[in-house]
Amino acid sequence: MITILSVAGSDNSSGAGIQADIKTCLSLNAYCLTAVTNVTSQNSNSVHRVFSLPSNLVISQINTLLDDYKIDGIKIGLITEIDLAKSLTKFLAKIKKKIPIVIDPIYSSSTKKKFTNKTKFVKIYHTFSSLEAVLTPNLIEAKILAKTNINKNISTENLLKKISKNYNKQVTITGGDIRGEFSVDHLIIRNKIYKFKSKKVKSKHTHGSGCCFSTAMTIFLARGETIYDSVRKSKQFIKKCIRKSPKFGLEYGPIGH
Repeated sequence: MITILSVAGSDNSSGAGIQADIKTCLSLNAYCLTAVTNVTSQNSNSVHRVFSLPSNLVISQINTLLDDYKIDGIKIGLITEIDLAKSLTKFLAKIKKKIPIVIDPIYSSSTKKKFTNKTKFVKIYHTFSSLEAVLTPNLIEAKILAKTNINKNISTENLLKKISKNYNKQVTITGGDIRGEFSVDHLIIRNKIYKFKSKKVKSKHTHGSGCCFSTAMTIFLARGETIYDSVRKSKQFIKKCIRKSPKFGLEYGPIGH
């Protein structure tokens, strides 16, 4: 069994964040270690409160785990403070063993709660530029990272190239939030672009799909899969999870596992 470290926020509704990462690891037969960055108070309608934990506490969580466990992959989720991004970058650069790192930039919740402003969001992810990692933004997050108006039409290919160059990363732009009946994910590897197209599952219950995608990708990379196959398998996994979404009578519910 491989061991994944999730550095992310806590979602008390268990739809996204740390809780979604634990469920994803359980479904894919991996063990999930956690370092909580933020505590949130939320439900299916809105995020009511967000509390950022001190950077030294987050780093302490990771340190104690490294004393006990061999970590095979790291997923970074919600980061709302530049100081934490700097501390994480400095800390992770010291890890001698080369392990996959997947960074899922989170600008706002699906219920439209902004976790930070655009300027700070860009600075946070520029801070990670020195780390060898994969970025997995959705389309809106990609536009913000590229400093493009979110209402402006720009090709996903151009976004990929710009982000890959500016952030020194391999990038996957997830396509679940793209309008239409198809979800198209885009991946750039050494300036070559690949597309992964599938028909959307008709469901209002997609809470946590982005978190689960990035965690699944971390797991597949940790098992030695290529980035291409990791994206492909993660996309297939999320589709199955959406089909298994539990019915709680909510307008917007969590995906299943």
